Amino acid sequence: KYAFLIFSPFLFTFAINSQAGGYRKEIIYFAIISFLSYGYLNFDEKKFAKSFFVLLAFFPLVILTDELGVVILPVLCAIYWDKVRINKFGIFSTLPILLFLNVLVFLFVFAHHQVTSSQVQDIIRSIISVGYDPKGSGAIGALGASTEANMKDTFHSIAFAHYFMIYPIALLLVSIAYFPLAKEIRSVFGNRSFSIGFLGSVFLLIPVYVIANDWGRWTYILLVEFFFLILLSDKETNPEEFHCQWKSLSLGKFFLIVFLLFGYAFFWYLPHVLEDGSDWKALIHNIPFLRS
Repeated sequence: KYAFLIFSPFLFTFAINSQAGGYRKEIIYFAIISFLSYGYLNFDEKKFAKSFFVLLAFFPLVILTDELGVVILPVLCAIYWDKVRINKFGIFSTLPILLFLNVLVFLFVFAHHQVTSSQVQDIIRSIISVGYDPKGSGAIGALGASTEANMKDTFHSIAFAHYFMIYPIALLLVSIAYFPLAKEIRSVFGNRSFSIGFLGSVFLLIPVYVIANDWGRWTYILLVEFFFLILLSDKETNPEEFHCQWKSLSLGKFFLIVFLLFGYAFFWYLPHVLEDGSDWKALIHNIPFLRS
């Protein structure tokens, strides 16, 4: 039931399928969520709480790397609140202090996010000096853009790159991979901590979608967060069950599923951003005659 999700073109292979969107910094987010998810499943409450507070104490370094790392904080706290009983392990003392520290660092970085054009050029020259060609300023140049300029660029993309037509189609294709996990998704939203944490991340991403036009990148980050919450809500899947499911398939059904999985994984993708005049074909991948 996880096959179409794991081998989808919008989850862990997003940076390969949409190369311009793979800023790579989000690997830090995923490493943190992976560690916390492992601890949720394998640590006792006390060890898990200590691990969480150590992680949260160092989280401002993540925000210094990318201030929008703050969008995963609600999910991290949700995993903590679901694992640790209320009123224990500093939930009303240590936790507020550490959260306040993270918010303080975020606000400081956000207020000083724009750098001068000379600083941008210095960064580019330093990269070239060690043998790398940045091939234009790219994300480095974005450091020098104001929030107002980014918003104008986003509204331009919505109007002329047809964001409101293409990204909903992409989300319909995404839903195919989640359909076999309907039971687990109900469990996520039936869990108060997980549902509040996920909706908290969605709420924090709304202004991100307004000031940044890389909608595909932030959508995929949110979908990875959701993937981990599904894993933590799934109380049934185990290796033996997986083995038995595949053994019970006929040869014809097996090859049909493999064929559909191959097509789903290779023939479409979630775009990082879209160019002016894009239509639904912008979702097509590895099919040259449809892209022409």
